[in-house]
Amino acid sequence: MPDIIFLDANMPKMNGWEFVEEYKKIASGKQKPVIIMLTTSLSPIDKERAAKVPEISGFETKPLSDQSFEKILTTYFP
Repeated sequence: MPDIIFLDANMPKMNGWEFVEEYKKIASGKQKPVIIMLTTSLSPIDKERAAKVPEISGFETKPLSDQSFEKILTTYFP
């Protein structure tokens, strides 16, 4: 498993929410990577939805700035 997954909420064929559901099926008992949901959406509903999913560690808007990326690294990989 990777250490971190940057997951786009609006991917073609399978969106980020569908990916997380599939990920849950294969991730049990294994090392769990940090999953950061990325989106262009400014909707608070999406952020609230992500907060309710234990597998999602964080929620960021795109484009991801250098400062946001650095904050993610220091938060999850001190």
